[in-house]
This record gives sequence, structure tokens and C-alpha cells, in this order.
Amino acid sequence: MDKAKEELTRAYIGAGRDVFANEDPKYLAYLETILQPMPGHDKL
Repeated sequence: MDKAKEELTRAYIGAGRDVFANEDPKYLAYLETILQPMPGHDKL
């Protein structure tokens, strides 16, 4: 899980939410459990 967390976080930081558009929703859902939204946003 640590490797997955690192890779998914890296993808999100590099390309944003759009990188997960064609992927299984479980990946973005997992990120939402470990990352905080940016100030002023309700979700990642």
C-alpha cells in the first residue's frame, strides 16, 4: 500500500484529478482518504 500511495500521489500532483478520468474510481477514492483538498475546495 505504501508504494501505491506514493505512485498515486505522484500522479495526482503531476497531472491533477484528470489523470484518473479513465481509471477505476477506486484509485481517486483511495487518494481522497489520504490527501487533504486544497484550501477553498471541498474535494481533491
